[in-house]
Amino acid sequence: MTPGTFRELPISLPPMLLQMARVTGEGRFISLYYWGSKATWDSGRGAATFSFYGVWSPLIEHLALACHLWDCHLGSDDAYPTHALIADRQEQKLYVADWDEAQRFVEDQHPPLPELTAEQEAEALASLVQVPIGSNGRPQFEELQRLGLFEVLMPLSPLLQQESAELTAWLDQFVADELLEHYRALARQGHSRAGWYLQLHAQRARA
Repeated sequence: MTPGTFRELPISLPPMLLQMARVTGEGRFISLYYWGSKATWDSGRGAATFSFYGVWSPLIEHLALACHLWDCHLGSDDAYPTHALIADRQEQKLYVADWDEAQRFVEDQHPPLPELTAEQEAEALASLVQVPIGSNGRPQFEELQRLGLFEVLMPLSPLLQQESAELTAWLDQFVADELLEHYRALARQGHSRAGWYLQLHAQRARA
């Protein structure tokens, strides 16, 4: 059970989200945040970066979520996160929580680790980051993008673009007329971010 301080968000966990982020391991709860210039997932037993432009930005900047995260800071290039998203794989729910509490929570979901030998520790460290290698002996570009690498140098791969569009389309189902009017009302009151998100939503709808 999640702590009472966790705030459940008004959408369920997007069914493709964790696969797009290449989450591995068996932890029920996964923490998601932005750290050290990279979108990051953390299960308490493993962590890795994932695509900002293909996954993170389409998620947190979507109208279905953006207005529910304005009082949170999930991390940026200029500051460490004070909050994190928590994905509940079992109940298919999405929460936002204080970052420190979120990290303790995902760590505490696991039983204590057994004591490792020096050789086991070396093997574990060596397996932390494994960059897929293609038949030409070079790292596979698409998989590097999925780790959030080189995204500003080249456009997203066609497959990642397609998956990102599917995530956006899935989130669109939560954008009802009432929510749109909420954003419009805020924009009329001079809320700059509300107007920006409305423009972003319109641009994506036209794409």
